[in-house]
Amino acid sequence: MKQITLYTNFQYFTEVEDVAKLFFNVASTQDQNADLTLVADTIGNLFVAKCTFDGKTITKSVHLPLDDHLQAVRLCKRYAKIATYECLKVATGKSMPWGSLTGIRPTKL
Repeated sequence: MKQITLYTNFQYFTEVEDVAKLFFNVASTQDQNADLTLVADTIGNLFVAKCTFDGKTITKSVHLPLDDHLQAVRLCKRYAKIATYECLKVATGKSMPWGSLTGIRPTKL
C-alpha cells in the first residue's frame, strides 16, 4: 500500500487519519504541502471541512446547533470524515463497501 503524508488543523486528528488509512499508509506531518490536507474552520455556527488530494478538492459544511456542544462535536467529526472519504474516493476511484465507517468492528448495516 502506498504511503502518503497527511496534514490537518482539525482538532480530532485520529478521525481523519482513520479514514485515510482505508486507502493508504499514512504518516502525519506539520507541512501544509502534504499529499492529503484537511482544513477545518468554524465560522459562527457553520463548520466547513475542505479536503484536498491529488488535485481534487471536496468541501463539506454543516450548521452546528448552538445549544448542544456534544452534538456539535459529533457533526464536526462526521463532516470531516465525509469530506476526507469522498475526496479520496474521487481521487483514487476506490470505495469501501461500508463507506466511511471506521472502528473496531464496522458491521453490515
